[in-house]
Amino acid sequence: MADVELVSPSPGLASRCFPYGFKREFKAIFKLAWPTSLSILFHQLLQPISLAFCGHLGNTELAGVATALSVIYMTTISVCRGLAFGGDTFFAQNRVIPNLVICIISCGICAILNYGLVYQAKMGVAGSAIALALTYYLVVIQLVSYIWATGIYKETWSGWTWECLLDWTPFAKVCLSSILMTVIFWFYTEVGTFLSGVLSPMAISAFSIHFQVEGFAWMIPLGLGGACTARIGQYLGANDPTGAINTSRVTLAVQGVISVILALLTYLLRYYIPQVFTSRADVIDYTGSILSIVSIFILLEGIGGVGVGIVRGTGRQTLGAGIIFATGYLLSLPIGIPLMFLTNLGLAGLWWGYCVGLAGEDIFLMLFLAKLDWMGESQKAQKRAGTLEDAEPDSRSNVIKPGDEEYQTEPTETTGLLANSSSSSEGQSPDHRTINWSIIITTRLLILILCCCLVIGSYFIQKYLHVSISWNQLCIPAQVTLRAEISRAERKSTYIGFPLRVCTKHKRANIVKRRLLCHFLSSKWFMPSVEYLESNPLGGARRNICLR
Repeated sequence: MADVELVSPSPGLASRCFPYGFKREFKAIFKLAWPTSLSILFHQLLQPISLAFCGHLGNTELAGVATALSVIYMTTISVCRGLAFGGDTFFAQNRVIPNLVICIISCGICAILNYGLVYQAKMGVAGSAIALALTYYLVVIQLVSYIWATGIYKETWSGWTWECLLDWTPFAKVCLSSILMTVIFWFYTEVGTFLSGVLSPMAISAFSIHFQVEGFAWMIPLGLGGACTARIGQYLGANDPTGAINTSRVTLAVQGVISVILALLTYLLRYYIPQVFTSRADVIDYTGSILSIVSIFILLEGIGGVGVGIVRGTGRQTLGAGIIFATGYLLSLPIGIPLMFLTNLGLAGLWWGYCVGLAGEDIFLMLFLAKLDWMGESQKAQKRAGTLEDAEPDSRSNVIKPGDEEYQTEPTETTGLLANSSSSSEGQSPDHRTINWSIIITTRLLILILCCCLVIGSYFIQKYLHVSISWNQLCIPAQVTLRAEISRAERKSTYIGFPLRVCTKHKRANIVKRRLLCHFLSSKWFMPSVEYLESNPLGGARRNICLR
């Protein structure tokens, strides 16, 4: 846990905004945030590495991998990230350098595996998926090896006891709220991948690149927000609401400057960034034209990320989930989806909807923080720790009294929002409570069985549940001129690939490439788009047909 130094507010005009001074808190935040941000950045970099290798295979591969990563984000990574955010409320700590080193090593391993399996072994997209999965396994092995080899767990954990089955309710409430908050946010952003698929494969590719750029920029407010969560939790746990106020204001000011810089860089490099993921000129131009809107999104997202971190520091994960749900599902999507499909904006309309939603989120968070009763939040933290009667703040300055020796001890790995059970009063200690172990063990086993059933059920669904689709056999003469009128709605349809049999009576017709992309408009109607090259004086030809 980062050290929290309790000092009196400095006099002067600056103390009105930063009671404990800006420089002191900036150093503490920076010391805790920079390795956290870099760790999350390099961990997040694993997916763009795979996406970049697959993107240079072709536009279809880029779109397919982007869709697969979106499913993984929404169903797995968002849940795990939310669980980790909930844990920050209870056991914030500053051991981030080892995690940073492990993430850097893992990125190098991921790039090497992708190059070997995708290009050298000629495994394509499957090779990239194997490389990413192996890298994640290596991350877990490295983390567990570090914890076991260094013995850092001995500072706060003496081994397995039956008490590990107790007091799950406070942890579950905060963690479930944090998971809900994270899943809601990622669902409403990742849904853009599927919505862009309704436009065209190129729109999927463009949105996936936009999302990766936004993900890189998001790592900084994510790290600053995590550091802010830890510092606020520690200040409130130490009964120092003024320190929590100072931390929130310093973090917001720093993130504001960083967001402006990131947004400006994204705008200036908007036509160079897509070249990392693809070499197709049309995709690069289309992606770059919308990155100017994404730069506005990045500017607004930074402030919102730190604001949500402050909300987490006060233990109000449920409020954070409500804010994200209201601005995302009741503001962003209702504006973005009509702009996307009912106007000529297309994918740009969806990003404008996202920007409007984030602006509303930022305004609400700033109003909430301006009205927040920090003294009341400090008292709530004392109640969680069971020390409310032992430490009352100075009513004149809202700062811990200098003579109070209880909070001058060395810091531990436990945040102030939930101290170790040994810090609770004797009447609340697990050793002095009447515990019905049979009920506790039964409920914990039921939770374990439920989780196992979900895993096993998912495996059997993936293995045995198949949706049968009957494809119509198409036979298209290669020498016939075909013409079709395609409406705007049909041009924005999702395309699904299936093989095409080309029939010709002319042996000299040399078909070197063919592809059929089909979208079912209804149970009877579908619109296939046939693209093939044939050797003729006019060179390559593109022909579209519409069949019933």
